[in-house]
Amino acid sequence: METSDYLNMSINIILVLITLGTVIYAKKNVIATDSPRVIITNYKETYSHKDENFFKVGVSVKNFGNGVAIKTFLLLIVVDKQKRKHYFLSKPISGLESKMIRETEIELTREQISNEMITSMESPKKYVGAFVISQDFFNNLYWSPITFTKNEIHLQDFVIPINRISKLSLKYRIVKRQIKKTKKQKNTYVDRISNNGIVIENIDQKFIKK
Repeated sequence: METSDYLNMSINIILVLITLGTVIYAKKNVIATDSPRVIITNYKETYSHKDENFFKVGVSVKNFGNGVAIKTFLLLIVVDKQKRKHYFLSKPISGLESKMIRETEIELTREQISNEMITSMESPKKYVGAFVISQDFFNNLYWSPITFTKNEIHLQDFVIPINRISKLSLKYRIVKRQIKKTKKQKNTYVDRISNNGIVIENIDQKFIKK
C-alpha cells in the first residue's frame, strides 16, 4: 500500500471515531436532559398485630428531572425460615412527570408475610429489604435500596436519589430477574388484588415482561 492509502485509511478511522463520539455524546446529552430524576422523599413502615393488613410499607417519590418516569415500583424482598426469598411488587406509579410527587405502598396480610420474613429485612445483606425501581422512555432502569428500622411504626423524611443502572451491568439483569420473580410467585399488585376477588386491569405486566 502507498503512503496515500495509509493516510486515507487513517482519516477514515478518525472520522468513524469522531462520528461514534458524537453519537455517544448526543445520547448522553438526551439522557441528561430528558431523563427523570426520581428522588425518594419519604418512607413509612407500619406493623400491626390487630389489623387485617398485618404489614405495610410505603414511599413518596418526586421527579426533579425533565423526563417522565413511565413506571415506578416499590419492590420488597424478604426471606422465610427455610431461607427462601419472597418478592412483592407495589401498584405502579404511572407517568411521574417533572415536579410531580406520588406515593405507592405494599400491604400484606398475615397469610402473605410472617414475623420471620419481616425480621429478615433487618439483615445487613443487600439482597433483602425494600427497593424503589423506576423506568424511563428509553427502557432504562433506576434503582435504590431503602433501609428499614426495628420500630413497629416508623416515619422518616429524607432524600435518596434513584440511580440509573447500566444495561450492561450485572445489577441490571438481577433487578429484571427480581421483578419477574414477583410474577412467578404471584406477588405483584395485580395478583394480590385478584386473589382477593377484585378484577382490575393488568397494569404491571408490560413492565415485568421487558
